[in-house]
Amino acid sequence: MSTVAPTSRSSGSAKVDWVSQMRTAIKGRPTAAVFYGMPGIGKTSMAAAMPLPLFITGTGDVGIETLKSTGQVDESIPNLPPCATMSDFLSQLDWAATFDHGRKTLVIDNLGDIESLVHAEVCRRDFGGDRVKFGQYEAGARVNAPDDIRSMLMSLDRVREHGMSVILVGHARIQEIKDPSSANYDKWMPDVSKYTWPLINRWADMVIFQTYVTHVVGAKDDTKKGKARGGQERVMYCTNHASYEAKNRHNLPDELPMGDCGATAWTNLITAIKEGRTNNV
Repeated sequence: MSTVAPTSRSSGSAKVDWVSQMRTAIKGRPTAAVFYGMPGIGKTSMAAAMPLPLFITGTGDVGIETLKSTGQVDESIPNLPPCATMSDFLSQLDWAATFDHGRKTLVIDNLGDIESLVHAEVCRRDFGGDRVKFGQYEAGARVNAPDDIRSMLMSLDRVREHGMSVILVGHARIQEIKDPSSANYDKWMPDVSKYTWPLINRWADMVIFQTYVTHVVGAKDDTKKGKARGGQERVMYCTNHASYEAKNRHNLPDELPMGDCGATAWTNLITAIKEGRTNNV
C-alpha cells in the first residue's frame, strides 16, 4: 500500500500538498443574524443595545432616528445617510469593511428596503428600467436578483472579517408553505421574496423571530375560532417551528423573553449564547 501523501494538481504543473494544509484550529468570526417580527416589537431597539452599533438604513425605514429623538435609545448611536440606491448601500458597506471607525456591530434596518434596492438595480441594469419586464413571470427577482444578493452577502462577510457583527432587521409576513408530504400551511417568514430568503437564511448564524405571546381561548374545534388573549408579553423564538422561521448555531433554547426594553432583550440573548457555549463543552 502506498504511503505517499495525497496530492492534487493545481491549474499549472506543480502539485499541491493538501495534507500539509489541513487544519483543526477554529477561525471565529463575528456573528451574522436576522431579527424579524411584528411592527414595534423592539427589533431596532434590541439591535441598538448591542456593542457599539452603526446603523445603515434604506429610505423607507429610519426607525433608529425616531428612537433616538424620543430617548428610547442612546442618541449618540451613529447612522449613515439613508441609502437611495444599491450603489449607496455597497459604498457604505465598503466603508464599514475598510475604515477604522471603531464600531463593533453593523445593523441593516431594514432587510425589505435593501431587497427593494437590489430589485431596482437589477431592473435598471438588466431590463432597461422597465418594471413590467422585470416583474413578468418574476424574471427579475427569480433569475437575476439572486446573484446580486450573493454579492451583497459577500460584502457583509467582508464587514465581519473587519471585526463587526452584522444584524439584518426585517419585518414579518405570513407565507403559505407548500408541503409535498402534507397539506399546505401558513408560516411567519421574513418579509422578502422567496428567492431572496433561502440565500440569507443559509448565510445567517441566527434567525430570531420576535413577537407577542398570545393565548387562544374558547375554540372547541378546528372549525370554530377562539378569542385571543395577551399580546403584551414579548418573546423571541430561536429554533424552527411549523408556524415561524427561526434557527441558531449557538445551542440556544427554543424561546427567550425580551423583557420591557431593547437592552434587556439583548442581555437575555447574549446570556443564552454564553450558556450555550458552556453547555457544549
